[in-house]
Amino acid sequence: MTAHPTGGVGPGCVGRLDAAAKAAQAAEIAFRQSVADGIARHERQRQFAFRRLGLVKAVAAAVAGAETAEAATAVGAAALQRELDWHAETEARTRILDAFQAVTLAVWAESRPADDAADDAAVEPVRVEDAIAAFEAWYETAIGQPFLALLDVEYPELPVVEF
Repeated sequence: MTAHPTGGVGPGCVGRLDAAAKAAQAAEIAFRQSVADGIARHERQRQFAFRRLGLVKAVAAAVAGAETAEAATAVGAAALQRELDWHAETEARTRILDAFQAVTLAVWAESRPADDAADDAAVEPVRVEDAIAAFEAWYETAIGQPFLALLDVEYPELPVVEF
């Protein structure tokens, strides 16, 4: 009696176990990729949430002393330009600044005392969160990318210098 080359296990069994091992490997790879995709998605959501917060804080600081809606939109636009590091006006930037006015007015309206806001019929009360969500949706439709991606900062690789 001769020993079977697979230690007594038939070739059909080895083939099935090999297929099962490869299927388990493929399932693990797919799972790891789905986890990595989920982490990346959550990371981007966190980045955008903090960028949104920073932008609203900058606009709120800018419009804090504004007496009129016109003054608020002017200083709000300037704050947005500073945040985006825009130093020149273009047609596209003007369109974006015009669309951003609703966000600025919402921030300004929320920052005003209740009795002042009630006296100003020119400003329709809108929640800041709703105004910025509408603006971001408009931007993504009009431009084709998320608005807050404008704040992505890529740091150049610098050579290591030894002294």
